[in-house]
Amino acid sequence: MSRQTIYNWILRAQAESVQSLGQRLADAPRSGRPPTAQGSIDPLIEPIIDTDPREFGSRSTVWTAALLAASLAE
Repeated sequence: MSRQTIYNWILRAQAESVQSLGQRLADAPRSGRPPTAQGSIDPLIEPIIDTDPREFGSRSTVWTAALLAASLAE
């Protein structure tokens, strides 16, 4: 991260506010496309991400996005 980022964090942390330190350091809301999964994907991936893909019939030793999608579809 850049030096300017650190300076910005320090300024936000020192700003007097009714917000907690965590709230002052958090990213501000931004415009743009909202996430489409809305947190529903992580609970699906967590049970299998630490396993070997070969246990699910794959010849790959690492998970890829396509492999995860195929495993979740099954």
